[in-house]
Amino acid sequence: MSLVVYPWPQTLKNDNVDSVHVKMWEEFCFNKCEYFINFFPYFFNEKKKLSHLNVVKKFYFWNDVHFNKQVNIILAKKLIELF
Repeated sequence: MSLVVYPWPQTLKNDNVDSVHVKMWEEFCFNKCEYFINFFPYFFNEKKKLSHLNVVKKFYFWNDVHFNKQVNIILAKKLIELF
């Protein structure tokens, strides 16, 4: 099993890159997961460059936690680089 974590729009707005959720899932994966992949740094770096609202508009469906096509392509390329 492998696990990938990423922030929801509300998490991106109200939390930080060192989220307790990341730590929780990373601890869960220790000795259980083949890979633990943390996309929080990518999203929070984008937030620094663009602002929270612009990242939400660019990467998510509006009023939804799901990614749009653009960010799915970006994350797929990042996963391919890792493997």
